Amino acid sequence: LEPVLSPAAGAAVMVFSILLTLAGGFRPARQAGATPPIVALRSPETARSGMGILRWFWCALLLAAGVGLSAGLQSVPLAGIGANGFVVAFVFGCAAGAAGPLRCPLVLKALTACFPASLSPEWFLARNAARHRVGQSAGAVIPLALGLILVGSFSTVLALFQRALALSSDTPGQPSDTAANLVIYGAPLLLATAAAAVTVFMTGRARERENALVTAAGATHSTIVRTAVLEAVVYTVTAALLSVLVLVPSLAVVTTAINRAVPGTGFVLGWLPWAGLAGVGLIALLISTVIPTLYANRTSIRAALAD
Repeated sequence: LEPVLSPAAGAAVMVFSILLTLAGGFRPARQAGATPPIVALRSPETARSGMGILRWFWCALLLAAGVGLSAGLQSVPLAGIGANGFVVAFVFGCAAGAAGPLRCPLVLKALTACFPASLSPEWFLARNAARHRVGQSAGAVIPLALGLILVGSFSTVLALFQRALALSSDTPGQPSDTAANLVIYGAPLLLATAAAAVTVFMTGRARERENALVTAAGATHSTIVRTAVLEAVVYTVTAALLSVLVLVPSLAVVTTAINRAVPGTGFVLGWLPWAGLAGVGLIALLISTVIPTLYANRTSIRAALAD
């Protein structure tokens, strides 16, 4: 198969992306337009971590679709598994994303609980900041986790399919195509990292006030910068853990199906693209947390707390 991106396909993707963005932003924009100015000027309330009926519906629907795909994958030939195997992990990943307001805080709290708050002042501040901003944490973690799921599942299924094809035909598999990989991995890489980084960057004003309060309490500028670095690491590791929780059972289903079609295939883990996307996501989150922090350190405490 040779990937080809025609002008018509590019235009269709652009139109679909614009419509999806408009659909996602219509409800928040409508609510913001109907919010009285006096309410908008009040201090923000703590974000709720619950799920509405619509989220439960989509979560249940996607889980059912994932289970159906997993069962149907066991009875299709090798070509069908190679073409559709990565969809299983992505569907389960979308279900996990729909349940993000519940799953993300649980995973984040479990991760941060592995290290005591007394480990260092920077860790204490980063730990509490990540736990306090539940809505921001989920908004930064879920897009990156979905990108990791898509890239990890595609690379692993492709590696499994190539090995099974080589075993079944007694010929070596096709070498990896760099251009095709850029086309495949470029979209989730850009979307996942940009969404995660922008979500964190948009909280710069609140972060500036928090940094001013911490500085007034006696913290140094270097402590605040190291806190921002640790916070970005927490978001990235949480996204990686969420992706692993989805990839492990999903890839086990695909591996079972491929080994049924071609016995002796075994298991091949395509971890390099996954690790690469995690690294790029970490860099993007570091930029979106450290740069506003460095800028905030140049602002006086009185000016930061005056507004």
